[in-house]
Amino acid sequence: TNYHVSLDITEPFGLSGLEFHLANLRLNVDNNAAAGSDDVGGLVGGVYYYHEVSPDLTFDFLGEYADFDNFEGTENLDVTFLTANLITRFNQVWNLTLGYSEENFDNNNGDAQVYLYQFSAGYFFPETSILSGLSAEIGYKKQNIGEIDADSSELNTAGILVRYIKEFSL
Repeated sequence: TNYHVSLDITEPFGLSGLEFHLANLRLNVDNNAAAGSDDVGGLVGGVYYYHEVSPDLTFDFLGEYADFDNFEGTENLDVTFLTANLITRFNQVWNLTLGYSEENFDNNNGDAQVYLYQFSAGYFFPETSILSGLSAEIGYKKQNIGEIDADSSELNTAGILVRYIKEFSL
């Protein structure tokens, strides 16, 4: 039997800007699946919070945790994911984002972990500007990949993102 059950809660107890998401799933593997396959089970929980200190200072927080048994149908491969992001907007045009992401893999062949730290800052041109819809951001990312308690590789990345967004209707 396959199932997916989820619950979304918006502004519990009248707390403006707060949202929760909870989900549980079970996916059965086909009886003809290859050896080493097993049913997938998972539990996910997430939280989102928006807070406006003033029109010129806002915060968005997003956090999520997911735990899967027999990930992608692979027997004895248990995986957890953790994500947290904080976005700060000020003077309605500047933003600062801090992010963290972690993946943990647990199987019979040893444990592995991937984690990522990210930082970015940007500017959104206001609607009154001739450059309205254009934004520019700079960022830095540090990623570590490897087995727990063993050698791991580290990747450092810096970048610039320039994008243009134009809304339209058909």
